[in-house]
Amino acid sequence: MGAFAITHKADHRLTRIITPVSVQQSKEYCALKDFTAYPIDALAMWDTGAKLTYISYKLASALKLIKVNSLELTSIHNRAFTDVFLIDITLPDNTAMIGNIMAAAVDTGNEFDIIIGMNIISLGDFAITNDDGKTVFSFRLPASNLPIDFSKIEDTV
Repeated sequence: MGAFAITHKADHRLTRIITPVSVQQSKEYCALKDFTAYPIDALAMWDTGAKLTYISYKLASALKLIKVNSLELTSIHNRAFTDVFLIDITLPDNTAMIGNIMAAAVDTGNEFDIIIGMNIISLGDFAITNDDGKTVFSFRLPASNLPIDFSKIEDTV
């Protein structure tokens, strides 16, 4: 399998990384259940603090996702059960499809419908740089065999 990468550049310093994606019920799950899923374009926030990937209730409903499990989510203020779905996420510009991902339904607010967590991020290489107050985010699949180690880069200024 070849490598796929996305890069998102901003002309200012970002406090969140949000990129377009396409989402649908897992094709693998659809084949088992003999139905067809249709993708929907959405916005995804990349979150290294999230263990799982999460999908908004609104998007899960629009996709007519079929629940595959339940999960107890615990936060500092709350404990609740939520539905879990198997989804496929296609990265911007159809660079790569990440399939059969567990996603739990949550309220994501109005700015994005997907939270991409470490169950996806840990499959590849993830880097954020901020040169001259401009953020550049890059994600590569699969992970390379060249670890990023900023402590080994000499300052050229």
